[in-house]
Amino acid sequence: GLGFAMISMQQDSKLAVKYLVQSLSMQLDGLPNNIMLFVQTVSCIADILVEDHKFRHGLILYKQILKIMDHIQVGPKTTGTLKRRSDIYNNIGYIYSSIGRLSMALKYYKLSLEIDTDMMPSNHPKIALSFNNIGLIYLKKGDFKTAEKYLQQANLIRQESLPHEDHPDLAQMYNNLGAVQYEQEHFDEALLYFHKALEIQLK
Repeated sequence: GLGFAMISMQQDSKLAVKYLVQSLSMQLDGLPNNIMLFVQTVSCIADILVEDHKFRHGLILYKQILKIMDHIQVGPKTTGTLKRRSDIYNNIGYIYSSIGRLSMALKYYKLSLEIDTDMMPSNHPKIALSFNNIGLIYLKKGDFKTAEKYLQQANLIRQESLPHEDHPDLAQMYNNLGAVQYEQEHFDEALLYFHKALEIQLK
């Protein structure tokens, strides 16, 4: 609890890891009684490593978590397990994107999206996030038409589901759509999107 609290308040990450590791050492004595707490704690340590750009170490931990989760029976009452798996796939996608392994990033972002579309309503913001992430990978790969398709899908969901029209996620969305138009040299359309993003950011 101390570790999670320090992370959520963006406090000393080294001390947070110290608390989380202390918790892990106690949890190991009681396994497999609360395997999901163990998974949550290891995942949190991996999150900190990735935030510190220690991508290789974070990736190793996330993949170990997936191996552990493969031994957990997924049934109708384990939506929490599926959600955790989706989050880990998304985080692995982010690591691969950050180190330039775009095909692997795409694979994991799509695995995350597949779980979310099965579990959540079609207008859920998490689905918009997955569409956005996939769109950005296609943008990096130079497939601008496919990138625009995914980013427009994300934009539609965000316009419908976000609580107000000046939400920061919409600014991010307009910026990404502007980038797609810019790369295709559609400069007038790009300017329109960038201006929309800037208006929201200034507010």
